[in-house]
Amino acid sequence: MLKSHLSSNYFHGYLPKGAGLSIDVFNGDIPLWFGALHKVKYFILNNNTFIGTIPPTLANMSNLEILDLGHNLIQGKIPFEIGEIGDFRKLKMFHVGYNQLFGSIPSSFFNIYSLQLISLTKTTLSSSKLPCMSLDSNLEVLYLGGNYLNGNIPHCISNASKLKILKLNQNSFSRLIPITLGDLMELSFFIGKLRNLSVLDISFNPLNGILPTFISNFSTSLQEFHVMVCKIKGTILMEIGSLSNIRVLQLAQNEFRGSIPRSIENLIRLEEIYFYKNSLEGKILHFIF
Repeated sequence: MLKSHLSSNYFHGYLPKGAGLSIDVFNGDIPLWFGALHKVKYFILNNNTFIGTIPPTLANMSNLEILDLGHNLIQGKIPFEIGEIGDFRKLKMFHVGYNQLFGSIPSSFFNIYSLQLISLTKTTLSSSKLPCMSLDSNLEVLYLGGNYLNGNIPHCISNASKLKILKLNQNSFSRLIPITLGDLMELSFFIGKLRNLSVLDISFNPLNGILPTFISNFSTSLQEFHVMVCKIKGTILMEIGSLSNIRVLQLAQNEFRGSIPRSIENLIRLEEIYFYKNSLEGKILHFIF
């Protein structure tokens, strides 16, 4: 069997050997024997109450394209075997968000060049150094929000030149945003019919720095920019006015000072602007109203 989808029902009990791979309302440990299912392409166990750890034997499922264990009660670390010995030449999606994982992200994890989506949202992972990505990475979506990641946002994240969604919010990154982040020209977040909506969200990180001028590199793509509660100092740069497609500009609860730059008047598509709880002064531009 290559695919079995039984979700959105009221099954209960433990997962029987040989069962299908997209189910709900099951609990217990994820069986080790799943690693023997070499022909399976879609392994979807999300929104259940599975406990225990991620079996390292999953690294043997060489035909996997989707591995989705999100929204369970899984604990432990991400097995290094998944990137170290796993033959995941076809894996496109890895989702283990909303579990109770801990530890760091294995450096071998980003050796899976076929990956297009990685979701580790709210897994309580912690690390002072994120693994570097390869120059030939095909990664388009990276969700790392709601963890305990800290230190610097690594410069090599710009190696993932195909990134469209980047969520680093609600962590403890405490150093300046790398200048090279501005090279991610395809950073876009597709929601519904807004197929060109672009979002960069690094809110709730104590970055303790100034707003870098790289923001102007996103002049044609960025439509939402969120840097709320980041302890950003200095003035709001004139370059902010080059974001010609921006619709939401969230700079609230930082330490900005000085006046609002007149270049804001160039943002003709701006719909929402959040500057509250800063130290701004001077006149409020008529454009804002």
